[in-house]
Amino acid sequence: MSLLEVKDLTVEFHTDEGIVRAVDKISFSLEEGEILGVVGESGSGKSVSSLAVMGLLPRPPAKVSGQINFQGKNLLEVSGREIRAIRGKEISMIFQDPFTSLNPYLRISTQMMEVLEVHSQMSKAEARRRCIEVLTQLGVPEPEIRFNSFPHQLSGGLKQRIMIAMSLLLQPKILIADEPTTALDVTIQAQILELLKDINKRCGTAIIMITHDLGVVAGLCDRVQVMYGGRLAEKGTYEDIFYRPHHPYTQGLLDSIPSLEIEPGARLRPIPGSPPDLSALGDFCAFAPRCPRAQDICRQKRPLQTQVEGIHGFECYFPVREMKERGHGTQGQKA
Repeated sequence: MSLLEVKDLTVEFHTDEGIVRAVDKISFSLEEGEILGVVGESGSGKSVSSLAVMGLLPRPPAKVSGQINFQGKNLLEVSGREIRAIRGKEISMIFQDPFTSLNPYLRISTQMMEVLEVHSQMSKAEARRRCIEVLTQLGVPEPEIRFNSFPHQLSGGLKQRIMIAMSLLLQPKILIADEPTTALDVTIQAQILELLKDINKRCGTAIIMITHDLGVVAGLCDRVQVMYGGRLAEKGTYEDIFYRPHHPYTQGLLDSIPSLEIEPGARLRPIPGSPPDLSALGDFCAFAPRCPRAQDICRQKRPLQTQVEGIHGFECYFPVREMKERGHGTQGQKA
């Protein structure tokens, strides 16, 4: 049995402009010790689907349906008390922006120890020791000083390490990392990605890595799913997505990645157009208005998920079939 199994997850928001379907019947699973990459442009439903898993979407205005099965429980049907017991202990999340995720008025010690006070019976002395221990494991320099600091006294990279430490205090089974390298320079990005890889290998923590950049997941993830317009455009192994992409949107994302092998004077090929208006998206292919391969049927009826082989699947009537030999810029290859 999968550690996490999501079936036909749909998230709708009722707004003055109409119903916005931010996530539209997506299904996926997460195995123990696996790293799953979720990629796509802003507004594709990546963060909303993760917030639904965490039970952090206010209902209303959000209407969430489908199934989110974790250890035999559908998290959409459990009480608020049960989901609070799971959130932070069994399933943790690193939020997108380290500069706004921490309370600027409270010391790091207060914010970290609160996690242990809510979910465990540790004394304050035990909780403090545990916090310092995790900060040390994550390579935070002078952990005792950082532990007693305010957020504004820390750099962006240290703030993100603090957020990761908070999410790992209780050794969760699943860690959701929502664009954890946002607003960080490339050196710190590389350190954070290596840190997540080490956590996965050392602790066996399953990770859902959310990003808009396929290059970020190139050296990290076992499986990748590509989202567009709140839907699952393509899913597969790392090799399927990078070397055998079938959906034109996946192809477009790959073509827009800078490569060391690009010829002098050559230009990147951006995806034309803009992401869809989710309040006006009908039962047709979400990518059709931007797709160079689109035909009449694409604008009339949404394609079903087509399975290629193994776990490789996609939603497209006229898929790309060519094998790709590609470099991945400065991100490197998967170890």
